[in-house]
Amino acid sequence: MSAPSCNNCKAILLAIIGFAAFSVSDACTKWLTDYYSVFQIMGIKATFVMCMMIALSPFLGGLKKTLSTRKKRTHVARGLVNTALGVAVTASFAHLPMAQAYTLFFIAPLLTTILAIPVFKEQIHKQGWIAIAAGFAGVLIILRPGFGETNPWLFAALIAALFIALLFLLAKALDERETLLSLPFFPVLSDLLLVLPFVWPILFHLTPDHIPLFALSSIMLIIGFVTVSFAFRIANSAIVGPFHYTQILWAVLFGYFIFGDLPDRWTIIGGALIIASGIYLIETERRKR
Repeated sequence: MSAPSCNNCKAILLAIIGFAAFSVSDACTKWLTDYYSVFQIMGIKATFVMCMMIALSPFLGGLKKTLSTRKKRTHVARGLVNTALGVAVTASFAHLPMAQAYTLFFIAPLLTTILAIPVFKEQIHKQGWIAIAAGFAGVLIILRPGFGETNPWLFAALIAALFIALLFLLAKALDERETLLSLPFFPVLSDLLLVLPFVWPILFHLTPDHIPLFALSSIMLIIGFVTVSFAFRIANSAIVGPFHYTQILWAVLFGYFIFGDLPDRWTIIGGALIIASGIYLIETERRKR
């Protein structure tokens, strides 16, 4: 097997593992929303994750090298956007089935493509606009404006998708000199500085049964960050990107077996359109290269 093919296989495996880990973390978060506020969950998870990252820092590029980055402004922006994203995502999970929230999160690559026009002066060909139009048609199918009452928390998921798109754009400003640790470190540091002061007292009054869930969610978050980031480093994004959509499988499974909910037919139809348009957009970008 050639080196590129070998790297592609490794990247695919890492992506599958990483996105599954993110889904496990999200399932834990959704479970905890019944007992804690959005800010409490974010602050407690940030504390767990930061402790784990410091312990693992020698294996992820080192804390000293991470802090000496030349991209401090970019990382500050990433941190602020990620904290806003955490609020939107956690609120979405508190009020929506996982599968429904995920389908709207998946609009992020399409938003990234649109935002790249003014930011990076990129051009979108006709096929790209077709994919974007199909994706937004999927969003309208899920929201169904004018057909009964629309759950307002669906818009929280759309706001989360916008923040995800902004994170994608900010990631383009980073290069391979950044350590693997830097990718989760600065966003988590932002959570600690902005959220933790408001929830500090509850850290010492956690329900013992919930501590393993917070720990599992934090561990899975780190595994997801490291494996997915490494996958994108060793293979083209067109190879790794489509496996992001494997999260919907986990969302349906967790939704059914843990939370007792299944996506309705409109979410399935709209989600299928969004996912298909995202994969088509990735494929058209690959062909251009």
